[in-house]
Amino acid sequence: MYQKLREISGYFRSFCSIEFKISRHYSHVNELQAMSLDEFEQYYREAMSDGLNQLQRLTLLSSNLQGAVEEISTSLQQLNRTTEQFITDQRQNSDESGSES
Repeated sequence: MYQKLREISGYFRSFCSIEFKISRHYSHVNELQAMSLDEFEQYYREAMSDGLNQLQRLTLLSSNLQGAVEEISTSLQQLNRTTEQFITDQRQNSDESGSES
């Protein structure tokens, strides 16, 4: 389970990195105004390509993250059932031992 938590942490860092890269494109408004039409077209196409690549990467990361969360959820549910059964069994054993005395 610790490995899955580390994996989720890695996904979160990747999400933050993608968000930074996308926001970087919107911070160049003054530069865009000074560009020629050809420069603007090239910048736009590169920005769109980068944005689409980041979106694809984010979609894959999201899918992996969902799988990791589901796996951790299943593990925690199993741990809860096992622990509850252990506590119940211990109480029953304790009650049986106490009634024999």
